[in-house]
Amino acid sequence: MKRFLLLASALFLASACVLRADAVAVAPPPPGTYQFDPAHTELGFKVVHLVISHVNGKFDTFEGSIVVKSPTRISVNASADAASVDTGNEMRDAHLRGTDPNKPKDDFFYAEKYPKLTFKSTKVTLDGDQLTVVGDLTIRGVTKRVTFNGTYGGYVNAMGERIAASLTSTINRKDFGLKFNYAIEAGPVVGDNVELLLDVEAVKDVKKN
Repeated sequence: MKRFLLLASALFLASACVLRADAVAVAPPPPGTYQFDPAHTELGFKVVHLVISHVNGKFDTFEGSIVVKSPTRISVNASADAASVDTGNEMRDAHLRGTDPNKPKDDFFYAEKYPKLTFKSTKVTLDGDQLTVVGDLTIRGVTKRVTFNGTYGGYVNAMGERIAASLTSTINRKDFGLKFNYAIEAGPVVGDNVELLLDVEAVKDVKKN
């Protein structure tokens, strides 16, 4: 019995190692230029509301490209329309855009004056399925260096050649001039730290490849 248990344990550990190896053995991205697929991409964010909960939002209008020269030479460029911010509440979204006539235009994005949010990578590191993207994020004319960490989903040739990734980063909104600062007894109505949540699926641009 003891010998049987030892053998079973060894087989289990070997199987676990195989499964782990399979889990990270993603196909590397082939060289080419890939454009964000808006139907399968979400550029989102999450911020604390009233200290005890969160508000989730996203940008409905955006574009982006990923240029792969090799698995060690990758660059990313992206932009989103500030006026397309969408949290599922029109009154709140108008405040964020700066179009609510009863609120200051410059509390948040001030989309009329600063219509675009942009990102340009300076360094992309891909190690198996582990992905780090460092770059310059510009909001309201203010540019800061940010780091996104996450996972590379892999490559597939289906309805075009596609690659995918999920990434997160955290920024302080006030660093970018989103200065709204109303507080209640429990604390700020809107938290300063904003979690950026990116789920990107990109398809190879046949015109550029």
